[in-house]
Amino acid sequence: MAGQTETQEYEFERTLMHGRYRSELGGFAREIAASQRERDAQRMKMASVAKHQRRELRKRSFNIFKTYIAPYVGDWLFILMLGLLMAVLSFIIDYLIQILGEAHQVLSLKLIADSHWFLKAFLWVVFPLILILFSVGFVQLVSVHAIGSGIPEMKTVLRGVNLPNYLSFRTFISKTVTLITAAGSTLPIGKEGPFVHISSIIAEIMSRIIGKYVKIFNHIFANEAHTNELLAAACAVGVSSNFAAPIGGVLFSIEVTATYFAVRNYWRGFFGAVSGAFLFRLIAVWVKQEETITALFKTSFDIVFPFDPLEIMAFAFIGVLLFTYQLTQKTALEQLFSNFTWWRIRDDRFDLPDDSIQRQVLDQWGNTSIFASLTLFILFKFVFTTIAVALPIPAGVFFPVFIIGAAFGRVVGELMDFAFVNGINGRLISPGGYAVVGAAAMAGGVTHTISTSVIVFELTGQITHILPVMIAVLISVAVASLIQPSFYDSIILLKELPFLPDIKLHKYYDLYARDIMRKNVLYITYQSTYRDIRQLLRTSKQYSFPLVDSEESRILIGSVSRNNLHKLVDAQLEGVYEHAKEIKQRERENEEDPLRASPERPSSPRLSVVVQSMSEGFNRIFKFGDEADGDDNTNEDLTYIIRSESESSEFLLRLEEQQLSQRAEFPSTMIDPSPFQLVEMTSLTKVHSLFSLLTLSHAYVTSLGKLVGVVTLTDLSDAIEGKKGSIKTKYNDTDEEEQHDRYELETVAASEHTTEIDATIM
Repeated sequence: MAGQTETQEYEFERTLMHGRYRSELGGFAREIAASQRERDAQRMKMASVAKHQRRELRKRSFNIFKTYIAPYVGDWLFILMLGLLMAVLSFIIDYLIQILGEAHQVLSLKLIADSHWFLKAFLWVVFPLILILFSVGFVQLVSVHAIGSGIPEMKTVLRGVNLPNYLSFRTFISKTVTLITAAGSTLPIGKEGPFVHISSIIAEIMSRIIGKYVKIFNHIFANEAHTNELLAAACAVGVSSNFAAPIGGVLFSIEVTATYFAVRNYWRGFFGAVSGAFLFRLIAVWVKQEETITALFKTSFDIVFPFDPLEIMAFAFIGVLLFTYQLTQKTALEQLFSNFTWWRIRDDRFDLPDDSIQRQVLDQWGNTSIFASLTLFILFKFVFTTIAVALPIPAGVFFPVFIIGAAFGRVVGELMDFAFVNGINGRLISPGGYAVVGAAAMAGGVTHTISTSVIVFELTGQITHILPVMIAVLISVAVASLIQPSFYDSIILLKELPFLPDIKLHKYYDLYARDIMRKNVLYITYQSTYRDIRQLLRTSKQYSFPLVDSEESRILIGSVSRNNLHKLVDAQLEGVYEHAKEIKQRERENEEDPLRASPERPSSPRLSVVVQSMSEGFNRIFKFGDEADGDDNTNEDLTYIIRSESESSEFLLRLEEQQLSQRAEFPSTMIDPSPFQLVEMTSLTKVHSLFSLLTLSHAYVTSLGKLVGVVTLTDLSDAIEGKKGSIKTKYNDTDEEEQHDRYELETVAASEHTTEIDATIM
């Protein structure tokens, strides 16, 4: 069998031809190859069709998501991310402040416990002094925009005024670092204002990055109006992540930053505030600081009979003030809210357990008279808080005055209990309730906000004193409003920020737009040359310029932004740039040292568009120096090259003059066809309403379509406040020139801010 099998293997040849002769082998191979090519072609065609279908499906899905889902999901994701980031940042800042406070205690009291009292006092003073000096120096070196609360400036930003570099990354670094060191130095300052500022900076940077690089959301977040809505929500997130009070945080942010509030932003604020406050308290549970999610300053007042109706009169007259020694602000507030009477158990404190709240309170306050301790506490806290918030460092005012109010309320409560030893109608008085009422009333009076009452309820976790708190806050706000502006409005006035007061006097009801407008307005026409435009850009700093049809008719066509005019001139002089670059390159190649360059100017007249935008974006975020001025110096390098070599300067100058002498052509994409405009007889009250509701910075005044003037925010504010010369019908020619100069200065900030927005964020 083996031999037979072997014979068959040698006699027969295994093949795939299936009985065909060898002469047909070539044709068979070609047939197989053709069949294979056909199958490959069919397979490639099917793969191409499938790939095209998948591409179309992705494209349609992307368009559907971008059109119908992204406008809703984008805001939710953005606000959620902002709330979570602020919660984590708030916890980290609080932790670092606590570390600095503990280091102060350990260094001054424990490490040198047996040392001379002078050394203890010296270290006690030097440690916070070093932190304060560091804060002052750091904020001056990095960004001075971090100084102060931040709420007055945000109120200005949200009403349409552009503050250059106020929401930059450098300001974020400066604000965060100096807030930690300043608060860690035990200065009586708060964090709610700086947190509003920090939250707004993060929201601004996030919106720019998403608008530039996330295609699916870029059409949403690249819109400046939408960014302002997100900034309004960011203010609420900043307050809630600081106090863990979402409801009060939203209401407080609305009261202190908005004149008119869009209801569509309500859900954004609440969603971000709740997410931030929830994570902020949840982190405390994760790190074992709290057993569960609870109020920040939890109280335990009697729920059945928290106060007697006769105590309402005492609640109504509560006021505010504070300073503390060896107590953190958080500890001071917890002790002031404690639910027992200090003076009753002062003599028995040594019989109490060492870890009891009563013993801790009396060890701090009971060495002398309770009333003397509280009075001095209020006095020094008030004085040093006033000094602290005036320092050039990030500083909030809400929490210090909150504690001052709690101390004053505690004094009233202790006095009431001392006067009514047996209580009122058989019910003992709770001084802690008076502290709660005092805290809310003082904070409300300083900030002119009713929402402080809601913040108090969320901080304490109880609403037993809701009626006394509301009564005290309403009285405090009413009296304070009659005496002076709120703390934040006072800062706006001191810094001379653009501010629009309410119309209170009836005499202004008879004024019209023509009475307050500026008549000397710079404009461009369809007959303007590139030279006219360049001269206009060099002599004026306005953010935008009105475009009229001709010098004679001055019919308002639209407006063109400063950046677009710069781009227009740059495009016209592009050929001159290229010639200057070539001439300079040839002359440098003929020099003995080809690597020698001018020590004063760069070898290239300017960066390419891509590199320049990337460089500007990088500088906007990370550069620790003054930001670039944008496009104002676009022609500076050109002028240098033209005049740097006498042999080529004449040719380049002629070429430049030839290009600049041509009539400018304005593409429709550069023209804003609908700048806001008023007619001469628009009443002052209507102008005020329009500026407030639409957050306008200026509006053009027309008569039968002819441009006759411009009304700016400052004009309107001066007219309402009745400043001398604010009614423009009384101006002479000199006054008109002064108006024009002021108009240019007011628009510089808007121009720089717009340039910053256009820069690429890296």
